[in-house]
Amino acid sequence: MLPQHRLMQNVKIIEPFTAHFVFTLGISRFSSCAHWIIKVSFGVLSRRGFLWISMIIFAEIVQIFILADFYYYYVKR
Repeated sequence: MLPQHRLMQNVKIIEPFTAHFVFTLGISRFSSCAHWIIKVSFGVLSRRGFLWISMIIFAEIVQIFILADFYYYYVKR
């Protein structure tokens, strides 16, 4: 995701299909993060895998923050 994001920052005009793809990718990441948080909050997952689940949730949140800049300009357009 980082190379695509960097390219979109450097290029002034982004193709609509690329913009829509990255936006839907962000929605997918948000949904995936919500899925893991819900699983943890309802206690569906075992406690011994808590470290791995924490790492997954952290990675999802980092990706959402990376895409936050793109979301701003996408909604602004």
